[in-house]
Amino acid sequence: MQEVRAEPMTTESFAPFGRVLAPREELITLRNEQVSHYNELGNLEDMGPDPVVSFFSTTRREFVIESLERHRETCELFFPVHGIGLMPFAPSLHDGEPDIENMRVFICVPGRPFIGGRGVWHLFPFPVEDRYDAFNIVMRELIDEDLENRELGKPVRVVL
Repeated sequence: MQEVRAEPMTTESFAPFGRVLAPREELITLRNEQVSHYNELGNLEDMGPDPVVSFFSTTRREFVIESLERHRETCELFFPVHGIGLMPFAPSLHDGEPDIENMRVFICVPGRPFIGGRGVWHLFPFPVEDRYDAFNIVMRELIDEDLENRELGKPVRVVL
């Protein structure tokens, strides 16, 4: 079985798949003794028409990827709040299918939000502990209108 090693999610490592929402000095709008405020880390318009805040919780399962999904028209904002998750991402091949050979798995931690890019193949995280919870900002009709799934020909094992 093909294996892919989980890696830390950094601004640089995740750039081909989306954006880590981290404060950057060029975005600071207020700084004093009590507060530092960074504006415009993300844009809700990227989430598609009628964005809503949702929540998902997933329980521990075997670290084996058997399918991936993508949203051609919208992005997804993930805000992990509980547990550590291992989340796979893959670019598309020229024919639109997931590029399994270039799939990467990122370690998602609470308090480190990120945006999965439009059209990027992914799957909800595999919890390292018993459970992984995250808030999500997505298009209201995401499941009905912008969800594409692909079964992988051969499963891929995630390795820590």
